[in-house]
Amino acid sequence: MRLQKREGRDYIDGYVWCCPGCQRRNSIRINSFSEGSHLQLVQILDIVYWWCRDLRQVHVIQETGVSKKTVIDWQNYIRDICAQYVIDHPVQLGGRNRTVEIDESKFMHRKYNRGRFKEGQWVLVIVERETDNCCLIPVDDRSARTLLPIIQQHVLPGTRIITDQWAAYNALPNHASVNHSLHFVDHNNDMVHTNQIEGCLLGICKI
Repeated sequence: MRLQKREGRDYIDGYVWCCPGCQRRNSIRINSFSEGSHLQLVQILDIVYWWCRDLRQVHVIQETGVSKKTVIDWQNYIRDICAQYVIDHPVQLGGRNRTVEIDESKFMHRKYNRGRFKEGQWVLVIVERETDNCCLIPVDDRSARTLLPIIQQHVLPGTRIITDQWAAYNALPNHASVNHSLHFVDHNNDMVHTNQIEGCLLGICKI
């Protein structure tokens, strides 16, 4: 197929893929994340750009000329794509002189999500404090038998591990915890906190 310029209400992007033989036409968005949207591609790219720059929603609306509901829907969709990518591409984190924060969170589907985690899915979240790199692993439950082998697989030996006081983590080596029912930072050691993982969950997934 060849890219051809087209004008009119049916050609919101101004271009289509066209077969010179049979004259069949396809949208330039076919099989892309923007397929099915009624926004112009430049508006979608603007929303993605300003989301990456962490611009406040009110300013994104002003910059793009798109309604508040549409901006919120697209930002949620972008977060879902990022979360699903991290789930599909797990990595090993930590190592000597590195610290990881570990917590669990329950993910909720939104209407745009096409990922593999189900409604109300528990996900183990691991964030490396020094780099902000993270790993999201769907889990069936929060028992030690489920969580500890996953942590051993994704956290390198020698890593300092910070968690909440969930009992499943008690067997972890080189481990410190903070009581979230009282505070998010250990008053005896201000380095013992899970603030980074809380920011990761709010920023990437908006749980």
